[in-house]
Amino acid sequence: MLGKLIKHEIRATARTFLPMYGAILVLAGINRLLMAIEAVNSLMNIFSVLMTVLYGLFIVIAFVLTVTVMIQRFYRNLLGDEGYLMFTLPVRPWAHIVAKGITSIIWLFLTAVATYLSACILSIGTGAQMINTGFFSDLGRALDRFGAEYGVHGGWLMAEGILGVLLALVLFILLIYASIAIGHLFRSHRVLASVGAYLVISFMLQMLLAVCMISGVEYDSTFVDWTAQQSMQFVVFFALPVVLCVEIALSAIFFIITNQIFKKRLNLE
Repeated sequence: MLGKLIKHEIRATARTFLPMYGAILVLAGINRLLMAIEAVNSLMNIFSVLMTVLYGLFIVIAFVLTVTVMIQRFYRNLLGDEGYLMFTLPVRPWAHIVAKGITSIIWLFLTAVATYLSACILSIGTGAQMINTGFFSDLGRALDRFGAEYGVHGGWLMAEGILGVLLALVLFILLIYASIAIGHLFRSHRVLASVGAYLVISFMLQMLLAVCMISGVEYDSTFVDWTAQQSMQFVVFFALPVVLCVEIALSAIFFIITNQIFKKRLNLE
């Protein structure tokens, strides 16, 4: 049933995102064509500038729209009028949360892919290698050199970095979901309450981060005599794993909060 929820969610949102991606790629093609054509008058220059501005504007809109749709779909589809129908389906509340979250991650990823492809179109014929056939071999050599210099293979650092970004994205989405669910506990001004919950939780997380950074600075003298290899090994095998564990723990907390509110405190009136 989870797969059907995800499929339905993708279909419902594709009508918004696919035209946006098409527009970005078309604008990139137009801008690349204008780059290849020498402007013959000021009107041509103005048109070229307008197309460049429009392309950049569509890139920004694409990412903003992705987050906006993510929030709207969660709020309206589960906590609005459509919620009466969604929660009558034979699925548990956690499945709705997971389906919405996975779909949001998919569209955020595809937005990044569309942006990259548009950059590839702009780079055609300019000498810039946005698509390098020897990328993986070059990357392998770079990781090997990193390992030889720091005593830890660069693949560990890269894997932890990618995982950290993915977990940060999951954490961001679940934080928004938890904030919306908390705001829905109020009888009135639920949108304002959701925004307030998000700001309060974000502030608390920032304070926690600040405390951790201050504590790290206080103990920094302990590692002043460490070599570059020791410092990098500390980062790869201790600091980054701790960060990943914290991201997982916070994501689990926000998921549990949202799920429990849906199970025990859901009020669609």
